[in-house]
Amino acid sequence: MKNKNFSNQLVLQNNPTTEIVISGLITTIMAVVSLSITYLSLPKSSIFSCDRIAGNQINCDFKQNTLWLNSQQITFVDQPTAAVVAPLSGEDNDLYLVILKTAKSSNFTLIGYNSETPAKSIASQINYFINNPRQNNLQIRLNLELKISTLLPGLLFFTISLAFLIAMIFIPFYRKITFDKTTNQIIINQKGWVKDNIIKYKISDIVELRKEETIDQSDDSKIEYILLLSGNKRIRLFFYQGKDWENELEMVENIANFLNFPITHQKIKS
Repeated sequence: MKNKNFSNQLVLQNNPTTEIVISGLITTIMAVVSLSITYLSLPKSSIFSCDRIAGNQINCDFKQNTLWLNSQQITFVDQPTAAVVAPLSGEDNDLYLVILKTAKSSNFTLIGYNSETPAKSIASQINYFINNPRQNNLQIRLNLELKISTLLPGLLFFTISLAFLIAMIFIPFYRKITFDKTTNQIIINQKGWVKDNIIKYKISDIVELRKEETIDQSDDSKIEYILLLSGNKRIRLFFYQGKDWENELEMVENIANFLNFPITHQKIKS
C-alpha cells in the first residue's frame, strides 16, 4: 500500500515507477529527436560521374548518399551540354547553384554553395570535360558545406535533453511524508539517484491546510493544496499522491481528518 493510516501515524508516498518511466521516455525521445535532427543536418558527400561513349555522346550520373543503410540515390543525366553557375538570392545569404544544361533543353541542379568560387570550380571541370573529346571519364566528389545554422536545432534539442537528464538524476523521484502524533513530527523522506534527503518539522507548527486557487487573466484556474507551517514554510501535498487516492482532494481530506484541521480556501489573482 502507498499510504498507511494508524491511530497516531499517517504515511503517504508517491508512486515513483510512473515518474521514472515517464521521465525516461521523455529523455529517450528527446535524445533520439536531437540525434536525428543533427544527423539530417550533416553534409553528405556525393559523386558526379560522366562517361564519353560512341559518337561523342556523354552520359552522366549523380550518386548521392542516402541517410539510412548507406544506400545511394542515383540520378541519370543524359547528354549534358554545359555547366553554368546561377546565383540565387535568399533572405539569409546568396546561394550559387551549379546547373547542368542538356541537349533535351532540361536543366539539372547539381549542387549549391554559399560562395561563388567552389561553384565556378565545379562548373569549370565539367565544361572542360564536355569540350575535350580526348577525356573519356570524369568523376567529381561533391562535399556540401557544413552550416552551423543547420545544426542549431539538433544541438538545441540535445542540450534540452541533457539538461532534462541531469535534472532527472538530481531531482528526487521517491517522496514520502509521515505525520507522527506520538513524536509530534512531520518527516519528509526524499530519494533520488544521487542522494537521499530527510526533512523534519513539528506537527504543532502547522498553521493552515489550504486550497490555493490561482486564477489567471483568462479566468482559468489552477488548484494546489498546501500545508502551511510557521516561518512561512510550505509543503506542496501533490508530491505525495500515490495510487491509493482517486485524486489529490481525497488525499488532502484524509490528512485534514487525521490532523483535525479544516481545509481553507484562498483565491489568488495572477
